[in-house]
Amino acid sequence: MVSSVQLSYAIGVLLAHIGVASSQAISYDYTRSGVDWPGVCQTGKRQSPINLVSGTETFLQDYPPALRPNLDFGTGTNVQVINTGRYFEVVWKTLRPPTATITLGSLFGQPNHVGPGVIGPSGSLIPGNGEDRIPLTPVQWHMHTPSEHSMDGKLSLIEAHLVTSVSNVSVPACGTGCFAVYGVLYDIAPDTTLSNTFLTPFLSDLPEQIGEEYATNFTSDFVLDFADYFPLDTKGFVSYPGSLTTPPCTENVLWTVLLSNPAVSVSQVVTLANAAAATVRPLQCRPVPASELDLEQSLQPIGTYQVCTQQGQRDNDRFPQPTYGRPVFGYS
Repeated sequence: MVSSVQLSYAIGVLLAHIGVASSQAISYDYTRSGVDWPGVCQTGKRQSPINLVSGTETFLQDYPPALRPNLDFGTGTNVQVINTGRYFEVVWKTLRPPTATITLGSLFGQPNHVGPGVIGPSGSLIPGNGEDRIPLTPVQWHMHTPSEHSMDGKLSLIEAHLVTSVSNVSVPACGTGCFAVYGVLYDIAPDTTLSNTFLTPFLSDLPEQIGEEYATNFTSDFVLDFADYFPLDTKGFVSYPGSLTTPPCTENVLWTVLLSNPAVSVSQVVTLANAAAATVRPLQCRPVPASELDLEQSLQPIGTYQVCTQQGQRDNDRFPQPTYGRPVFGYS
């Protein structure tokens, strides 16, 4: 088992370097869906998310087992749901050791590469063989509404991201770390009242207040099985080299997106959207003289009233970014 100390360290590294849940480290919002974010977010050529276009992927038919990803991410216990102020993040203090691995070539967007030398994002040669297996450690998963990736120009209602980390011991070229993120897009079920059983426990008790101290804590016997999130037997997914979808938009991320969209109910979408609205921008109140309010004269308005409005922002998605010729690989 991975201990809580080890996992806390892993989460600390993740938060320190990519600002996943640290509003103190980097200030940003979704008012313009990321268009106004600075730095690499503006200038990068390997940014995420992207629009996934059917028929443009390089499908890897009859893919050799030695090169195919192993998506066994294990299970998590002592699970928490944390309100980060921008989205709801699910973490776990104990992790059954995963066996998930990808090849070195896959990590750097070259899944069909074998033999020595993989080309890194900067064009430098990364030592090792393309078919070397690189272990992945799940760190957290969170949800965006609507989706960040689009399929043929169409956004889904929810997108969940499972963030996994790559140790720089395994890949020294990663420096402070590389990440592989596994995205699942959710659409409304044909029966709009049919809830998604995987999401149900997490959406049923979303914390209203921001911070780990206000997290929703699951009972110790609750088991988060990642096979329910990203099915082990799936063959329909695409991958491409990209970036974090939040500042600093670091370009060291392998993206994998499931092609079959699980279903959610209307009520689940509404629950997440309303919670996100209350989270991102809380109730705003200001004093207004009674004379400025349109009140019935019979109320004899005098003095000053506190007028409150909900400035909720229901969206927490970044717009799709240009691909700049990046290859998108499909697995079938």
